[in-house]
Amino acid sequence: WLPKDNKTNFRYDWASYYQKIRELQPDAMIFECGPDIRWVGNSGSFARSQEWNVVPFNLLNNAPIKRIVEQDLGSRKVIKKAEELVWYPPITYTSLRKGMFYHQEEEADIKMLSNILDIYFNSVGNNGILAISIPPSHLGIIDKADVDSLATLGIQLGIEFKENFAEGGEFTASSERDELHSAKMAGDEKSYWASAETDEDITLTLDMGKVNFINKIVLGENTATGQQIEKFNLYYYFDKKWNKIYSGKTIGRKKICNLPPMNARRIKLEIKKTRGFATIKTFEVY
Repeated sequence: WLPKDNKTNFRYDWASYYQKIRELQPDAMIFECGPDIRWVGNSGSFARSQEWNVVPFNLLNNAPIKRIVEQDLGSRKVIKKAEELVWYPPITYTSLRKGMFYHQEEEADIKMLSNILDIYFNSVGNNGILAISIPPSHLGIIDKADVDSLATLGIQLGIEFKENFAEGGEFTASSERDELHSAKMAGDEKSYWASAETDEDITLTLDMGKVNFINKIVLGENTATGQQIEKFNLYYYFDKKWNKIYSGKTIGRKKICNLPPMNARRIKLEIKKTRGFATIKTFEVY
């Protein structure tokens, strides 16, 4: 984690720092003022509604803060002006406490479960990565209040994502690249669904086989082939017609779509805009 002190004129030798880190820890991920993971650009720990992993190369390696915090980093309008692009995913970070360090008098101010869940859904659930600061006390141990908070979060996430109703369901699509990337691969860990490159307004439909009480859909692209989807809608079939329940922009590695609680059997993903083709590796319903 390489933060920068903007209050001084100190000259940082970033290239040497990166070289030494690669030498000592080749698998380490260098964050913030570094080439591997970028700061999401806000103190609220929320990723953007349109969060791209592909951004202009000039955001790497200690870009000015005013560039990192911009709301649009990876749209076509932005990247068409770039001389070079880079895969540079975002990370959000927060602390269970007021600040990044332990103070005994702040135990009453540890973030509430609802607050941490909101951060989780808007960071991890919006193509981001979440880092939570858990500072050790002056005794060198993690305080029990922090441990209990994390344990409660773990239990709640287990409840939120207890049963994936899409497992065993049947997927169909309006477009498929080939048999190896057919609709049935949308929920397969070993493969993924991919559309034909020339298609527009592509649909991927799930029939869960029975009516389930749901409130979340989790989507994920096959990011090994890039991040392609720019605009999408979700529908559920009710009263003999498809009813829109969610509209979104980017999906990326993971998109958690929180929905009003409803009974549903059939779900349709409509991809309105994509960069050449679309892929879906994760399609889960909770």
